[in-house]
Amino acid sequence: MTDSLYINAHELSSCEETDVVVGVGGLREGPRTVLKFVYDTGDTQILYLNDPAVQHLVAVLKTLVPKFSAIAGSPVEVDVPVDAEPGTDAAQRAWSPY
Repeated sequence: MTDSLYINAHELSSCEETDVVVGVGGLREGPRTVLKFVYDTGDTQILYLNDPAVQHLVAVLKTLVPKFSAIAGSPVEVDVPVDAEPGTDAAQRAWSPY
């Protein structure tokens, strides 16, 4: 593990409690996963994740939030193109309402 992944005290103290993520959207198209975070300030941030990064993100979330895999009834909306063939890499979008 590299030290660059540790969150140090300075980084933690620089997190503003007012900069809260209030919505998340995502697009999966082939090997690309793109996430968009919307903050309560109206600012947005877009991240591109390759497959290994997605696996790391899910593993970290499941470790930090043990009930992560048991979230049922989440109000996530999903949009799959009408012409998408099952099992293909057609673009899929999902987002949480905010």
